[in-house]
Amino acid sequence: MKNGKKFTLVTILLLIFLFQSLYELLSNNLVLDEPAYIAVGYYFVKYLDASMIILHPPLTFLISGFPLLFMHINLPYSYKECVDIGYYKCSQVMFFQSGNDAEKMALYSRIPFLILSVILGLVVFLFAEEIYGTKAAFISLIFYTFSPTILSYNTIVFTDFLIAFFVFTTIYMFWKLIMKGYSRKRLIITGISFGLALASKFTAIFLVPIMIIIYIAKIFESKKDKRKLLKNLFIQSMYILIIGIFVLYFTYFFSFGTISESIPERYAKSINSAIGKNFANGTSGYKISKYFVENLKIPMPQYPAGFGGQYQIESTKTKEGYLNGQIYNGGKWYYFFEVLLIKSPIPLILFFATILFFSLRNFKKELINNLFMLLPIIFFIGVFIIANFNLGLRHILPIMPFIFLFSSQIVNVKFRNRNANIIFRFLILVMLAWYVASNLSIRPHYAAYFNELVGPENGHKYLLSSNLDMGQDLKRLRDYINENKIGKIKLSYHGAMDPAYYNISYDPLPMEQYIPWAPGFEQNNPNYKEDCSKKYGIIAISVSNLHNYHLINQSCFSWLENYAPIKRIGYTIFVYNITK
Repeated sequence: MKNGKKFTLVTILLLIFLFQSLYELLSNNLVLDEPAYIAVGYYFVKYLDASMIILHPPLTFLISGFPLLFMHINLPYSYKECVDIGYYKCSQVMFFQSGNDAEKMALYSRIPFLILSVILGLVVFLFAEEIYGTKAAFISLIFYTFSPTILSYNTIVFTDFLIAFFVFTTIYMFWKLIMKGYSRKRLIITGISFGLALASKFTAIFLVPIMIIIYIAKIFESKKDKRKLLKNLFIQSMYILIIGIFVLYFTYFFSFGTISESIPERYAKSINSAIGKNFANGTSGYKISKYFVENLKIPMPQYPAGFGGQYQIESTKTKEGYLNGQIYNGGKWYYFFEVLLIKSPIPLILFFATILFFSLRNFKKELINNLFMLLPIIFFIGVFIIANFNLGLRHILPIMPFIFLFSSQIVNVKFRNRNANIIFRFLILVMLAWYVASNLSIRPHYAAYFNELVGPENGHKYLLSSNLDMGQDLKRLRDYINENKIGKIKLSYHGAMDPAYYNISYDPLPMEQYIPWAPGFEQNNPNYKEDCSKKYGIIAISVSNLHNYHLINQSCFSWLENYAPIKRIGYTIFVYNITK
């Protein structure tokens, strides 16, 4: 294919992706923890203070907060007001109680993620072209352009898309370094990308064993002097690691100090409590731990503190999960496999399974390339199976570009029989048309996508939370209320957006304790009680709350099972008219 034609087709696909992303960005309101992420990010870049950043590395906050420097924003909160987990209350003050334009702030913060997602589409094409050829590259770009999974999260201010971006670019540059030959430029770019991945999410640490395994496989496959090759690869690894750590340190603005003085007081107390539980007072383990936390000054102390905090959260296994209508604590080992099975377009599943079958038959022939594609998938699914965290498809988002690339090899499958080849090519076209049609049928409600095995209208019976309901349909509820001239409603809304911002008049129904805009909000209030009695009138309820997910009383809204909704707003808010 001529370069001009190739450039035109790639540009068209990326523009389609851009327009789809913009449409969804402008259609949906702020979701879940976005206000908290953005508020912390703005504080971070305005005061160059990483103290508020603890449960995640800083890159997401840095990128989302930077564009807000070009706006005039009232910032009434102080550091001491923002030490609670999630920073819910101070973000509500900043977004909804200080005269700031919440939607404009959201747009500014989301734009960098939109730009990066377009760049990732181009990188997907380039990687696929180099490893599998131009036809496969276009197949992979079609997968990316019309992926409901990518379009669900690429414009949201979460850590998930960033780590997907930098894990993929790191693996791509590492592939070029290993397969195309050493160059200083490739080495430096690999190290920078690795550092930015580390600065995106703690799970990026799994890039280390992935690269080590590939290095070892490359040494054993090579016919050159293995001792010399091992030495060269070890030196390259050290350079990548050093560059990566420096980049990570830069994203913390070269912070330096003790752990206890560099993190919120709440977390310092939690760490000291954990030390007391694990070591008896006066023992050597107790003294060493206390010295490390309170006296030892180290670079970017927030990183090990946050890493430890995530481990502590994981080890307690108190996170609620929801699958197939069941609420449970901890996790189920098959959770993410079922999520992928019902949230991925069926053509993509069939393509992946077909290529996996052919690859396993000749795995050694393309050993290194197969490792580059499959190891990230194995590691980034495996970590969440082990962790027992069933929090949603977005947590394994880094595997999706690798699935696209690996599946794109379908175009290179050939049979000896000419007629068989013709039929197979026709089937590929049919499957691609099906894949695109799946996208068009759900837009712009990509987070609510479920394939034909389930269907989006039944998705809430199988999955909730960020798999479906992130609170993205509040603007649509406002439009429904205005169009039908409805006055005050009764509302149970799962989301961070304050309904009063959209002039929605409501009486609050039971909802999660951590919803900061709800009247009487008080984080972890031991005296909080839910009024689960039957209500009358126009009732709007998020499907997460309808299923009593994250509610204290897990049968709170069971009485609504006897009624059918008069309207579904998007796929996440059900409206009922309950009369006496």
